[in-house]
Amino acid sequence: MLNTVVSTEHSVVFLEPETVVDKKEFKAAAKAVNAHVGEGHAVACLMIHVEKFEPWDDFGKLVEEFSLKDNMHEWITNIALVTDNATGDCSTHLQTHFKNAKIQIYSYCEYDKAEAWLHDGANGLFDAESDAANSDMEIEMQAD
Repeated sequence: MLNTVVSTEHSVVFLEPETVVDKKEFKAAAKAVNAHVGEGHAVACLMIHVEKFEPWDDFGKLVEEFSLKDNMHEWITNIALVTDNATGDCSTHLQTHFKNAKIQIYSYCEYDKAEAWLHDGANGLFDAESDAANSDMEIEMQAD
């Protein structure tokens, strides 16, 4: 399962896989984020928080499934990869899809540090008034 949390306050999407993730789950996460974008909210940053990347089918192809409405994925400025076994391949696949993003890798236990970096990166990018009244929205997805 892929837990997805959208922070409207900071324009951050948090992805937290609990098991091996497949295409359906990445598509479901993108669909949920697209619904959020469709309501007029922006997305500036992304965090992938997973202790270990299990042998996922093909991480690069999974990342490609995370396409956002109006090419919003091209507007993502910061990506935090929070894991204890990141490889160069992970960063390469993320950079290929999210062309304009800076990618930082943090150890799994540095969640708070990564989150602070993302919040700093999102500050000032969007109209704070438009998102101030909104709260975080948690979406749990299960593949059909």
